[in-house]
Amino acid sequence: MNKALRKLSIPRLLVNAAFVLLSLGCLYPVLWVGYTSVKSLKEYNVSIVSFPAHPTVANYVQILRNAKFIDYFFNSAFISLATLAVTLVLAYLTGYFLSRFKFRGRNLLYGFFMFGIVVPTHAWLLPVFAQFKSLGLYDRRITLLLPYVAFCCLTWPSPCRRPYSCSRVSCGRYRSKWKNPR
Repeated sequence: MNKALRKLSIPRLLVNAAFVLLSLGCLYPVLWVGYTSVKSLKEYNVSIVSFPAHPTVANYVQILRNAKFIDYFFNSAFISLATLAVTLVLAYLTGYFLSRFKFRGRNLLYGFFMFGIVVPTHAWLLPVFAQFKSLGLYDRRITLLLPYVAFCCLTWPSPCRRPYSCSRVSCGRYRSKWKNPR
């Protein structure tokens, strides 16, 4: 009997079949959104689950012409890239100083980051919104940027006390950004 065929068993096949069905169930909403987006309103009103008889891109053209989609897209891109840039710089510097230097208040700062991990991000949303509204920062780009950076900052700490060792494990010997202090 073939070695690969021996490894196949009924329970293993049933588990794999269940995972395939679960995956298909997760993919269906994405496929439904895709093929529904190329239906006309008339076709959609007739049946929301059927495939489009006459696919059209008129819905996409209408969004690009009538809505402020391009403005929304550039706002999202700006906020995402600015948040990424600020968070990367702050996280890199903070992680380096917390791991390399011993200073007064280091454990307090580390405890602050740990507290941020314990409290769910969504618990902070309403108080932050109320604070920004009272400060007159409502409906501005900075109003999104500050909480995004702050929420990212709350999840920075690393259990690694020796960055060289951790980077060597994560990145390999030759791609490490840390030099061996020995």
